[in-house]
Order: sequence, then C-alpha cells, then structure tokens
Amino acid sequence: MKTLKAKFLGLDILVINHENKPYVPMKQIAENIGLVWHAQFERLQRNEVLSQGIRVIRIPSNGGEQDAVCLPLYYLNGWLFGVNPSRVKPEIKDKLIEYQKDCYEVLWDYWTLGVAKWEDIRQQREELEENESESKKRGSEAGRALQKRKKEKHAYEEVRQRLTQMEQLDFAF
Repeated sequence: MKTLKAKFLGLDILVINHENKPYVPMKQIAENIGLVWHAQFERLQRNEVLSQGIRVIRIPSNGGEQDAVCLPLYYLNGWLFGVNPSRVKPEIKDKLIEYQKDCYEVLWDYWTLGVAKWEDIRQQREELEENESESKKRGSEAGRALQKRKKEKHAYEEVRQRLTQMEQLDFAF
C-alpha cells in the first residue's frame, strides 16, 4: 500500500492509494480541525453520497496497522462543505473559511466556464485582498485626518469663543 503525507488546511494528512484511488482517513482530519469524530462519522453515514464512498482500510500507525474509516480524496470537499466553521478549532477557522470560499469559486467557474482555473481564482483573490488592504489604509488615513480636523475645529472654536469674550469685554468699557 502506498501512502504519502500531504498538507491540508496547514495540517499533515495521510493519503492512501487504495484500489488505485487516493483515500484519506477521516477521523484524523476531523480531529485535526477540532471536530468530534463520532458525530462526523454519523454525518458521513447519513449522507447518501458520502456514505457510498466510505471504505474501511488498514493504515499504518505508530502502534502498527489499524482499521480506519476513509473517503476518496475527491469526496473530501463535499464533506468539508458541510462543516460549520463555528465548530472548528479557532486556529483552523479562518483556513477552513478560506478553503470553502476557494471551493465555491472553483465550482462556480466550472459550471459557468466549463473549467476551473485555480491560478485565476488565486490571482483574483490576491488582487481582491490587496485592493481591500489599500482601501483599509486609505480609510485609516481618512479617519486619522478626520480626527485631526475635529481636534483642530474644537481648538479653533475655543479660540473664537475667547476672542468673542475679549471683544465683548472691550465694548463694556
């Protein structure tokens, strides 16, 4: 059996070649992102599509080989769409949301263009994030300028009031 480790959401996962298809042990993935395995296993069994992909495969582990519930790697995205970001470890949440966004965009491109262009999506996201960063910077600069203007206006009003009071005092004599 051929295995390899791959990065997924910043974590190492095991990918197993089983019947010439890549499979992933789901308990490892669920626990890596902070989900309760028993609940996820039940979720897999309830899903009409995902349940058909479940295979119990003997995988290597530190204590020797053990049986593991696995899904074909190409089903992993479908399972992941159903994961609620509010139920994962805080350090994984942003990565999960980012991954889900990427998957939604790939699906959109596939259905509207007939092909998913990963590099185009990545480039568009980078441009969007760069533009947003520049916009925030401009907003911050504008906010600082507005705060400065408010302070200056307040100072001008205080001086204006003092001058008005002094003018009134001059007329009183």
